[in-house]
Amino acid sequence: MNSFASIEAVLDKAGFVLSDVVRAVYYLTADGLAPEVIPVLKEKFDAIRPAATMVVCGLPKPGLKVEIEVTALKSS
Repeated sequence: MNSFASIEAVLDKAGFVLSDVVRAVYYLTADGLAPEVIPVLKEKFDAIRPAATMVVCGLPKPGLKVEIEVTALKSS
């Protein structure tokens, strides 16, 4: 899933890593996408366990199926 490459690059640029993610919101264009998305989320976030919400909605660009928003917090 291309979203995670983008997320990890932005986190890295800001001095964060994926394990700093404390919240994630997953926007899907159809509920039928959940079975495809969930295994990827499990692979990436299984040990991290951020608070999460999944929303089925329209996205602004044609062809987009999934958008992921994350919030990261640096542990001290």
